[in-house]
Amino acid sequence: MGESQEPADFFDAETRAVPDDQENNQASAPAGSASPGQSYIDFSPPASPGDSQVSDDALKSPTVQLPPDGSWRTRASSDQRNQALYVTISVIVLLAIIAGGLYYLTGHHGRGTSTQTIVNTPQGIVNAYLLDYTGAKYMAMYQLVSAASIQRFNDPSILRGNYKNAEDYITSRTPSLLQEAQITSLSASPGAYTQQTATSGTIPVRVVLTSSVVGDIIQNITIPVRQEHGKWKVDWSPGLIFSQLDDPADPNYTRKVHLFEQNGMRGTIFDSEGDAIAKDEIVYYVGAVPGQITNQTQVVNTLSANLGVSADYVQSKLQGAPADDFITIRTLTSDQYNAVKSALSGVAGIQVNPSDGVIYPYGRVYPYGTITAPVTGYVSQVTADDIKNDKDHYYQSGDVIGRAGVEQWGETYLRPIKGGTLGIYPVNADGSLGQAVYTIASRAPVNGADIHTTINLKTQQATQTELASLGFSGGSVSVDPTTGAVLAMDSYPIYDPNDISLGNPNLDQILGKLDHPFLNRAYGNGSSQPIGSTFKPVTLAAALQNGITKDTTFTCTGSYEVPGSGVVRLDDKVGGHGTLTPARAIAPSCDVIFWQVAVKLNSINPDLLPNMARSFGYGSPTGTIGVPAGAEDPGYVPTPDSNWTASNAADLGIGQGTFLATPLQITMFMAAVADNGVRMQPRLVSSVMASGGSTLVSFPAKQIGTVALSADNMQVVQMALLGPAYDPDGTAYNGFSTAPYNFPFMVACKTGTAQTSTPNPDSLFISYAPAPTLSGHIETPQIATGTLLYFAAGKSGRYSLPVNASAIASLNIVA
Repeated sequence: MGESQEPADFFDAETRAVPDDQENNQASAPAGSASPGQSYIDFSPPASPGDSQVSDDALKSPTVQLPPDGSWRTRASSDQRNQALYVTISVIVLLAIIAGGLYYLTGHHGRGTSTQTIVNTPQGIVNAYLLDYTGAKYMAMYQLVSAASIQRFNDPSILRGNYKNAEDYITSRTPSLLQEAQITSLSASPGAYTQQTATSGTIPVRVVLTSSVVGDIIQNITIPVRQEHGKWKVDWSPGLIFSQLDDPADPNYTRKVHLFEQNGMRGTIFDSEGDAIAKDEIVYYVGAVPGQITNQTQVVNTLSANLGVSADYVQSKLQGAPADDFITIRTLTSDQYNAVKSALSGVAGIQVNPSDGVIYPYGRVYPYGTITAPVTGYVSQVTADDIKNDKDHYYQSGDVIGRAGVEQWGETYLRPIKGGTLGIYPVNADGSLGQAVYTIASRAPVNGADIHTTINLKTQQATQTELASLGFSGGSVSVDPTTGAVLAMDSYPIYDPNDISLGNPNLDQILGKLDHPFLNRAYGNGSSQPIGSTFKPVTLAAALQNGITKDTTFTCTGSYEVPGSGVVRLDDKVGGHGTLTPARAIAPSCDVIFWQVAVKLNSINPDLLPNMARSFGYGSPTGTIGVPAGAEDPGYVPTPDSNWTASNAADLGIGQGTFLATPLQITMFMAAVADNGVRMQPRLVSSVMASGGSTLVSFPAKQIGTVALSADNMQVVQMALLGPAYDPDGTAYNGFSTAPYNFPFMVACKTGTAQTSTPNPDSLFISYAPAPTLSGHIETPQIATGTLLYFAAGKSGRYSLPVNASAIASLNIVA
């Protein structure tokens, strides 16, 4: 995307975007937008070039195509040309006259041509011309050009071998000029006719051309018209596009319109303390110049050993390359380059080019790589589909776009405002450009806005590292329960976004060794799973709110048969847990008790338990600010229907069956419990700041709901969640009060071991801290965490406890 001062030749950079064997672009003005007073076009994305003469510059804007059969070259219709030879001469002549008249009056000139009715007046012909011009109907536009103009632009000194004739010149150069300027839309407002002679005059027109690079370009042009054989025509010249092209000093139009782009920097993504976790910065393009190599083996081996690529790869890149070309082997971050700098220096032929923002663009760098990748996402170059679907007409080949995470969510904030200079240049004998004769328009680039996240980098580092160390695929999220601020968001395995943004040659091999690295297991579509016993607090809440008191007891004998099912269900404790209240059953995570509770609730009303789950936010996207729209898995809460049975209710009571949730959802459940039933909107982003420092938008803490649970019943749930870690029968007993953690405060928690479609269950753990003590001492919760490990090889729910514990430890909470 850098500027080039020396295009190969005049023809390459601006002209011939229209090969002879392509169809005419049939774009038309949007309905209701064109009128005799104003014409408008909204350009479609560029088409693929039809021959080798189409320049790279021409691909930046729409390519207008001509009919493949050459039918546009004549005003006679195909039906007229195919009249039977047996028809009499008089009939043929009559039909030709009639068809020709209708053709002119209605403007039906063939495919891609105008269908407007043309009024044969100076104002009418200019209105028609502008509608065709702004509608990208260049063949129709050409039909309105005067014979005098056609004769003028048939001049070989103007065509110079680049165009076949005036028709080719007018219908090709018009779109190529617009393409070079990267015009995405244009409108035209004609003024009143001024008569000069009985058969000639002018009409002023204000044309607004919108460029994706330099913004709006105002062209106040004057369109000359003349009457030829009773019909008004336009005296066309390139000055009707950019007025400065009509210069007596350049009668043969040898000058070139060229756009030099200037690229701003993409905005930076920060953690909550202002540490950059994604930024544009200087990177190092490391490679070799073949003509400077004195020892090929040394160069190949040195680059291979220090850039982490195979010798065969280096050899293949250098093989057959032009002697004077710099061949990039790999792009490195500053840290990566500094580590190999000394090894690369002094080897003849090896060259390193740092970013300059012009020839060598700045790179998108992620200082913490995989650690923050679940938060930042990544960028990659735009595809043809991206350009096609770009309603803002911003992107062109070579641009980058956010693909996941905050990079995707904040794309329109992060991307810079493009800038550059559009000018008219003389072309030197060697094809290079001279000094600008005119500057048509210019705009300074503006760096993209910065995004500040709520991420606590210490927490993110601790949890992502711990998650990876356990060796299982999984996800984890930590939030501040009272504000909804996301402190950490983890997923494993995960890609290194630097490998994608900087183009690691080994990328395919790296990704091929990972299990779905682009699935964000914290919240992404496909990440929801049954959550097993971590659902039991929901069942407890529904029971307390619907007539099952804190003192109501149930008995666990080690097995249970749902009435009418004929299936005996076994608890994990042979002989059972005895008689317990549902609150007391949270600590040992007794399945039998919660099967019974769920069946009891179902007998009262099958919707009670599903509705309580929804009250906590299950079954819907959390709406986390900073998560791309549509990227979040909503999970699933079953709705009882005619096929619903008590067995389905029993499954739901322990988080099994068809119920599904993500780590983000189980975390927000625990956050709501910690905050006494208040549901806060989760926020991964706190603010967006313009490059100049002003705040564009901020996202303060926001309450989005309240759980349908009384304060007294919520307190029962909170006390019950102390049981797993502090009751001797608890499934996480002493998990936080002994080494290695020894937390001087209490942690409320719940384990989960969820059965899946595989023999190996998932391991889950939810927690918040500090928690109120058993004596009733109130604490302000500072963190809630939910972790899910996929198919954790028969490990218990406690197996995922270290991720949550590392999150809590990272905050250095003082009791």
